[in-house]
Amino acid sequence: MSRYVSPDQTPAFQLESFDIEEAHPSQEASEEGKTRCIRIPFCGNRPRPLPKQEEVKPEPATLPTEEEIRERVAGLEKEAYEKGKLVFPGKMLPLKEKSTFNALLKDLYAQEWVVYCKPPFGSPEMVMDHLGRYTHRVAISNQRIVSLKKGMVTFTRKNRDTDKIIKETIPAVEFIRRFLLSKKDKGISSQTINQYLQAINFFYRDVLKKYGKIEIKFARVASKLPIVLSRDEIERIIGSIANKKHKLLIALSYGAGFRVSEVINLKIKDLNIDELTIHIKGAKGNKDRITLFPEKLRKECVALTAGKNSNEYVFPSERGGKLSERTAQKILERALERTGIRKDATFHSLRHSFATHLLENGVDVRYVQELLGHANIRTTQQYTKVTNPSIKNIKSPLD
Repeated sequence: MSRYVSPDQTPAFQLESFDIEEAHPSQEASEEGKTRCIRIPFCGNRPRPLPKQEEVKPEPATLPTEEEIRERVAGLEKEAYEKGKLVFPGKMLPLKEKSTFNALLKDLYAQEWVVYCKPPFGSPEMVMDHLGRYTHRVAISNQRIVSLKKGMVTFTRKNRDTDKIIKETIPAVEFIRRFLLSKKDKGISSQTINQYLQAINFFYRDVLKKYGKIEIKFARVASKLPIVLSRDEIERIIGSIANKKHKLLIALSYGAGFRVSEVINLKIKDLNIDELTIHIKGAKGNKDRITLFPEKLRKECVALTAGKNSNEYVFPSERGGKLSERTAQKILERALERTGIRKDATFHSLRHSFATHLLENGVDVRYVQELLGHANIRTTQQYTKVTNPSIKNIKSPLD
């Protein structure tokens, strides 16, 4: 009985007696870097196993103390301040001074803290349980689905006549159709219902890799004209706003054709006031584009952004960071109430008005498409339906 053992290896057993013979030349390593092996013939009694060592269990991790958490947070804040990563908009501008910033930290860490610690997820089941609480249910609760087999869905439901819980099995396509109809009964728009169907198609085709066609037609989308505010109504809206920052926000949104998400994410470095252009970054579809900067707003914009960091938002929140979309929408809604304008206008109506008024001024529809960032010119051509001067010049027979 023999075994080849590397000289640098420690055997996992002890021998009572053994002899070492020289390795045959053919058994030596022929290449550099390989370990030479020797042949050890085992003699005497069978090898005796080494006694098992007790497994050392690691000590359970201890949570950091409140003082350690304070020091860690303070260190991160001071490091961010020294590297210029902190932004101090609006009323927080005095904190740019180092002495003021340090005084705030000193006062903050002198107060009592309450630290909440949440354990990490311990298993995939815990992750799924967590996500399940925030996942929208498809058609019916997951608890009511009994099985999904061979294109059939079995679920439980309540019989309205007998008030008993019964099982029902229907084809998956019928299950999806009922789901879409339930959304229609709740008053959800045709566009949203079509998005649901597109998502289901994507899941089957690209996730499950099932290429069978789902025989469900898309909902017919209503052809609605955009709600456009006249030039006079735009002036009345802007004139009714007393807050200078809010007034500039509405005026710039109209003058540049912003979406609400674009104006709240606008940063000072995106403005090119000298060339009267604005670089919109990461807009809808994660696309960039260049749009107009109204020369009429040059002074107001320079005054608002004076002395601020180029990475700061043009329209910051009073509490720091950017404004929420809802805040921007509320500004317009209150202005509409003050002016008594009864149109069902939304913040997006400012963008509709921007495009419509450009077309009325004779700007080519292709340039308007580029300024709005539309991928398809058909989307831009909808504004031609509300800007046709020939129709406006026709008089009613009653007149």
